[in-house]
Amino acid sequence: MAGATLRIHVAEGIGIQSSGSLLGGNNLFVAVKLDGTACGKSAAIKESGGRFSWDLHLVVPCQPSSRMLQFEVKRSGMMSSSYIGGCVVEVSQHILLERQVLPIWDSSRREVGKIQVSIVPDRLASAPPSVPGGLVNRAGSFST
Repeated sequence: MAGATLRIHVAEGIGIQSSGSLLGGNNLFVAVKLDGTACGKSAAIKESGGRFSWDLHLVVPCQPSSRMLQFEVKRSGMMSSSYIGGCVVEVSQHILLERQVLPIWDSSRREVGKIQVSIVPDRLASAPPSVPGGLVNRAGSFST
């Protein structure tokens, strides 16, 4: 991917199968990596109605050699975190996911839930171009 920037939003985890531990409870977080390098992680959130609402927003610069985004769901513990499951999305110049629900898999290749993700290249996330000459139609934007 030729030096682009990706805007990533991990909205929530859905139906994630995780049993709490005595030391860590059932608070889960999601971590995002680009080619194995950490990009960011959410706060640890407690399940509510079968969902974990992380609402994680990241802006991730990519190098031309960037190949994959990894999403990892982990349980927060007092001493360390434990891996629940994850998924990988290939990075290409054509990547565009909007509110896509992706399965997450544990180390045994068993589906353990889903995450809702949006990945938008920065060039598509920017504001629409203004009208030539700098004019902007503001009709209807004033109240009387």
